[in-house]
Amino acid sequence: MGAYVAIAVAIFPTHFAAFLWSNVMALASGALVPALLLAAYSLYRGREAVRSRAAIGNKSAFLLFGAYAAYLTAYTTYKFNIPAIVPFYADGLLAEVDRLIHGTDPWRIAHGMAGDWWRYLVVQAYSHMWFAAWFGTVLYAIAYARPGDRARYLWGNVLTLAVVGTILATLLSSAGPNFPSMFPEGARFIPLRAELEASPANASLLLYIDYLRDAYFQPAGAIGTGISAMPSVHVAIAVLNAWFYSSLGRRRGLVAWLFAALILFGSVYTGWHYAVDGYVSIAVVSLIWWAACRWIVPLRPAEA
Repeated sequence: MGAYVAIAVAIFPTHFAAFLWSNVMALASGALVPALLLAAYSLYRGREAVRSRAAIGNKSAFLLFGAYAAYLTAYTTYKFNIPAIVPFYADGLLAEVDRLIHGTDPWRIAHGMAGDWWRYLVVQAYSHMWFAAWFGTVLYAIAYARPGDRARYLWGNVLTLAVVGTILATLLSSAGPNFPSMFPEGARFIPLRAELEASPANASLLLYIDYLRDAYFQPAGAIGTGISAMPSVHVAIAVLNAWFYSSLGRRRGLVAWLFAALILFGSVYTGWHYAVDGYVSIAVVSLIWWAACRWIVPLRPAEA
């Protein structure tokens, strides 16, 4: 973890500094609502009943949260610089794999299934609820989870960002369907923009697409920037959370897996990803979680 951050600071010090404060604020704001809900639950059940399972003090929790903010900043720094390290090249291949699997471009299937209320739900879940689920789960794991559960989740999380969001994203550098001007085969995705513009539910999504496209051509990093399609970190984090909550109970696991399915659908509907981006994320994160449970912090019989 320390090396991951140190390398980002050493190679991209300007971008790391530019992203640090925005990531701290994003992490804090994303975890705010889950923190309030956890606090209310603590008052309802009794603080000790909730916190007694977590052998970690407030100071240690704060330090862990700060360390995670630094790690998140390193991830954002790497993501922003992927096209400079490996220019986008894999989009054409990924689009062809998608068409081979589904018989057509998957975004056409997704848009054919979506009514206006469903479009709004998908966009809000993908653009906003996902961040609360991500940062809220980090907060829960740090401050409330049992030591073994905490360690497995945090190891799984940092490995997911490193393997899925940095190493594989660089090796498979791709822009995604929302940025057809950035790769030679992009003409096939021009109709996607018109499809998105046809529904008012996609208004905020379109603004963010334009924001990322404009930021791509600016040398300095801006809040929430960086373009990378394969693999999908959105799907990766949702699946990691689903494995984590499944280890805590079937009902929580079921809800988390349903949310992960919604994020997978949303990754294609919104045009941020090819469907295969999500499939690769599911496979890789499942392997990471298996390794975390088997070798890094093995599950005890009482936890299995």
